[in-house]
Amino acid sequence: MKTLKIASVAMMVVFALACLSASAQVVREKPDFKLVTNLTYEKAMKDPLLVKMMYLQLSQQEYVNADQELYVATVICRNRTYKVIGTREQWDFFFWFDTYKARKTKLPDRRNNS
Repeated sequence: MKTLKIASVAMMVVFALACLSASAQVVREKPDFKLVTNLTYEKAMKDPLLVKMMYLQLSQQEYVNADQELYVATVICRNRTYKVIGTREQWDFFFWFDTYKARKTKLPDRRNNS
């Protein structure tokens, strides 16, 4: 009878450890986070490549349909997601008055000259 009690206690301990290890493996998996960077309109305008990507990826129609004082634009550049936050006046300037400047913006040469 003593042996049966010891065996049942040992089985409960083994079962508890097996359950804990199985749940710990789920917790140990690395989550897949996306890298999202929040920027103000002014900071975004200082990066020529980001400005070029904004002109390529953002649409005026989507901006016109948004009825908010602050507009948040999502742009993907350099394998990152940027959320650019600006006022209506800033985005008006971006979409309607600054298109000539966007065409003249030269992208930096990132090739190695070796």
